Amino acid sequence: MRDDYLKYLLVLPAVLVVFLTAIYPLIESLRLSFTVGRLNKPGSLNQYLGLENYAWAFMEEPAFWNSVWVTAVYTVFTVGLTTVLALALALLLAPGGKLRSGVQTLLILPFAMSPALIGVSFRFMFNPEFGLF
Repeated sequence: MRDDYLKYLLVLPAVLVVFLTAIYPLIESLRLSFTVGRLNKPGSLNQYLGLENYAWAFMEEPAFWNSVWVTAVYTVFTVGLTTVLALALALLLAPGGKLRSGVQTLLILPFAMSPALIGVSFRFMFNPEFGLF
């Protein structure tokens, strides 16, 4: 029984971080969408409009539907391209593949090169003859 509480206690910090960084702003944005006012003027967001903002966006604002269309096209192409690239990469990394070791090397290379490039950059910056410091 004690282990049950422990696992929930250990997950609690992660749940709080998700709530504070994602869920709370989402709820607050939804609440603000039912009011009128300017965000740069404190106290001006207290006039409740109900669904007027949504009615205006759906019925009167021509840029809204253009934004929906652009977002839908972007989403379809991005998800499709990402899926195709991920599948191709998974097939290249499959056990027994001829290109597996080469693809693994190409994937690890940026992680391995970063510390070396940072070291060289700082070596130039701290050079006594022509460095920055």
